[in-house]
Amino acid sequence: SYGTIYFCILWNLGSSELILNNSPSFLVLRSLVKKAPVLPSYTGYDLIIGLEPKFLNYPIDLHLSSTSPCINYEYASLADGTAISGDFDNTARGKGNAYDMGAYEFDQAQCPVISRVYIDAAANGSNMGPDWSNAFKFIEDGLNFANACPNVNEVWIAEGLYKPDIISVREH
Repeated sequence: SYGTIYFCILWNLGSSELILNNSPSFLVLRSLVKKAPVLPSYTGYDLIIGLEPKFLNYPIDLHLSSTSPCINYEYASLADGTAISGDFDNTARGKGNAYDMGAYEFDQAQCPVISRVYIDAAANGSNMGPDWSNAFKFIEDGLNFANACPNVNEVWIAEGLYKPDIISVREH
């Protein structure tokens, strides 16, 4: 069989999210997967592999949190030009700069009204970024938050050595 997957989050607690047997060709586009798909013949473009999607409450609530790398990820239509109109909540797509991956569009009403985000690996507060004592500990979380929340126009990062909180591969 042939097929295409667009803008999906393939994530579970198992060892593989996508295994297709006897499939001569399958295309995975602009999606987040826990591990590279196991396929006889697979082509993937613009994939995020191995990065936590950061759902609000996995596996119960699959809405995206404000630090998800899946927010504002894609443009207004599928590769064949088909427009994307709404999510599983019937919410219009494209609330931010672009569409979000997955079943639900991120609700920007979740964003606090702050214009600056702080990142400090040594912070011990809420890890939500509104000030130095409650700064995000990981650079990815602060940058993803700034991407998701339209009021944020500055990101301040404390001096130090920062390493990713998870190793990921992005294929292009």
